[in-house]
Amino acid sequence: SFDNTDDCDTIADGSGTWEFGQGGLDAGTSNFTITAWVELLTNVTDTNPSIYFKGAGSNSQAGYWWYYDTADNRFELRLSDGLDADRSNPDGPVFTLDDNSWHHVAVVVQRTASQDQATYYLDGVLQGSGTSTADAGVTTNTTERVEFGGNCSAANVDWSGRQDEIKIYSYERTAKQIVEDMNAGHPAPGSPVGSAAGYWKLDEGFGTTAQDANSLNNDLTLSTQSWSNNGKFNK
Repeated sequence: SFDNTDDCDTIADGSGTWEFGQGGLDAGTSNFTITAWVELLTNVTDTNPSIYFKGAGSNSQAGYWWYYDTADNRFELRLSDGLDADRSNPDGPVFTLDDNSWHHVAVVVQRTASQDQATYYLDGVLQGSGTSTADAGVTTNTTERVEFGGNCSAANVDWSGRQDEIKIYSYERTAKQIVEDMNAGHPAPGSPVGSAAGYWKLDEGFGTTAQDANSLNNDLTLSTQSWSNNGKFNK
């Protein structure tokens, strides 16, 4: 649970090359998918409440960042190599997320040298796609740490509400696989087997560490947000 002020969960950046293929969370030039369960409250005051941040907070910062823009009422994605004045920004269509309700959200990112495309899902339903040619296909590798629920050192990016079951895959998930994630992992018909590069269930209910259920063990360090066990089995 995040209080819209100064909460964020973090994973330290690994040393050296830390791309998906090396057991890390740098996207490089790869396609990837992020899914999560989120609740964004109507009292949110920050304009860019963050779901997943690993850099790209500015044009000069390499990395990738997914957030909801409360002014434009849409998902936005930033991809950057940190080397010039541009960031790739394949933003999504307009819809309301800050409604005090739980939603399953997903972004599927497909990258080429000429265009980045991000496809957005809400509760398993395709909402639309955005494309960008600026900085398309550049490497997003960065030494920035992973942060959920905000950017610990930046303003206007704090989440108000709760986040759960955050996953990142080092490939583009299909629409059927997005529904599989939403349905607690029950396979959609015809889904190929694929493993997440990172999977944080966020069901510990206590303490300051959220375990990565993936064998790579990129555990999450919590800051000042609080746990909520409402609706959790055996909690």
